Amino acid sequence: MDVPPLVLLLCLHTLLLLLHHTRCKTLNTISQTIPLHDGDVLLSENKNFALGLFSPGNSTRRFIGTWYNKSFDHPSDTLIPFMKLGRDPRTGMDWVLTSWRSEDDPGSGNFTFRFDFMGYPQLFLYKNGAPHWRVGPWMGLRWSGVPQKISNSIVDISFENDQKEFSILYGLRNTSTIPRMVVKSSGMIQRFIWHARDSQWNELGTAPAFECDYYKACGPNSYCNTYNADQFNCTCLPGFEPQSLADWLLRDFSGGCIRSRGSSTCLSREGFVKVALVKVPDTSRAYVSMSMSLKECERECLKNCSCTAYAGADERQGGTGCLAWYDDLLDIRTFSNTGQDLYVRVDASTLGTDELIYT
Repeated sequence: MDVPPLVLLLCLHTLLLLLHHTRCKTLNTISQTIPLHDGDVLLSENKNFALGLFSPGNSTRRFIGTWYNKSFDHPSDTLIPFMKLGRDPRTGMDWVLTSWRSEDDPGSGNFTFRFDFMGYPQLFLYKNGAPHWRVGPWMGLRWSGVPQKISNSIVDISFENDQKEFSILYGLRNTSTIPRMVVKSSGMIQRFIWHARDSQWNELGTAPAFECDYYKACGPNSYCNTYNADQFNCTCLPGFEPQSLADWLLRDFSGGCIRSRGSSTCLSREGFVKVALVKVPDTSRAYVSMSMSLKECERECLKNCSCTAYAGADERQGGTGCLAWYDDLLDIRTFSNTGQDLYVRVDASTLGTDELIYT
């Protein structure tokens, strides 16, 4: 019998068996005459801990897993309702997802899905510890890097952000529809929903799905656009130009963009140009204030010559709160019909005299 290094969460496995009407027994002892079968669980005396066996994928091996039967502190590769993603700063507990080693081996794989708490917290998919896909910060209705809004008719969203805990949790509004998300061993994240009327899981989507999804697909101070086949995927932000035009023409965008030569954005009648429908830049070095209005955010950004851009922190109620950046703008992409408005600092000549915001 193989015991993987990862302490496995088998509650989802049990849930799937229940949904498929497979018999599942809860035991408090096992013996030669009362064996433990796949799908059965052995509970501790206080019912806090459970143990079970299973054979994943096409594997002929049987694995044993133990889990905490009640708070989901080690969610393995799958997120289902009432599990948390985040951190308890008092204990240092991280709630993260970790891919399996392969479809047939539930040992720890190469991909983890977790929050980065530098600057303004945001979700990342990491590959061997390096950023692979940045989901971005929570914007009130959805993640900045995911176009689809979370349906309030399916889940309740609980978002905690205080000294005790930073976490997000999805609850159920209707038990006839159950969402789940899996971090695959290939590095893809798949989202499913269970419809009781169909008695099956239906796939909702997979990410990362496009070239622009991958972290820093374009270099600093540029954005990625997959919707215009006639242009390069990468475009410099307003007021910027390629750091190396030769590399840019060869479609090497890693060097990104720099301020246009001769421009001045420090108390020289500069202002802002709106770049619409984007995933906001990497917020690991961003400043956030939820008490500011967007107009106040603009004024504060203008006062500081190091401020390169700003955006609303919460897209509800027409946009509230303030996100401001003071360095290069990284990992921006556009969407076709949704996203945040990003306001990029430019000099007066780029802005145009009839559109000046600076006073």
